[in-house]
Amino acid sequence: MMKLRLIPLVFLWLVSSYCIAETLVIRTGLEEASKGFQIARSLADEIQRRTDLTIDFIHLPSKRSLNYLESGIIDGEWSRVANFGTELPGLIRISEPVATHYYIAYTINKDIVIDSWESLKPYSVAYLRGWTVIDNKLGSVHNNLIPVNSVEAGLNFITAGRADVFVSIPFFVDEVLNHREWKGSTIRALQAPVDSLNVYIYLLPKHAVAGIKIVDALKSMKADQSYDEIINGSPE
Repeated sequence: MMKLRLIPLVFLWLVSSYCIAETLVIRTGLEEASKGFQIARSLADEIQRRTDLTIDFIHLPSKRSLNYLESGIIDGEWSRVANFGTELPGLIRISEPVATHYYIAYTINKDIVIDSWESLKPYSVAYLRGWTVIDNKLGSVHNNLIPVNSVEAGLNFITAGRADVFVSIPFFVDEVLNHREWKGSTIRALQAPVDSLNVYIYLLPKHAVAGIKIVDALKSMKADQSYDEIINGSPE
């Protein structure tokens, strides 16, 4: 009789343990006051709504991220390119992209034409410090790269003639150019994009089940267009 009573108790314990919401501490480089962070937060909130996960963001410089992942202080990364974290065995890349970024060259020079990474070679290029995509694409073939600490610094470099172009993504630059102090500037975005790259969420191996849930949530968000509404809208 005692054994029969223990079975449902064990079952209830297993079920309740499984249903406890898993909390993920995920690093992002986005400033909390930025539109980019608001969009990321809205995406995370929608993932939470469709799963039993809780996603907490922490702002950290990109170069500290691997150390924090390795020590388990954080559980993952919100937005990284496909080859991120190869030095961390078992790091899980969520297969469904969380975003697609278009890399654009910004300039005040009317004579510059850019359509690829290769076409940037003749020009001095400012870019955000720590952006490994640009380091990887241009570092070995370009001798005039200028790392800067912010979008504002990159835009100031090209307006002051200290760089020919500033390479970044509209996700960050458009918000700055909409500020009053940049209204009427001669900065223009060159077309076509230099490149387009998918970025992904990464998680520690112990969160493999959470990773599957995030994939399913992202796919369903894209299927019912709630993803597009968040990306193209203006989250509060």
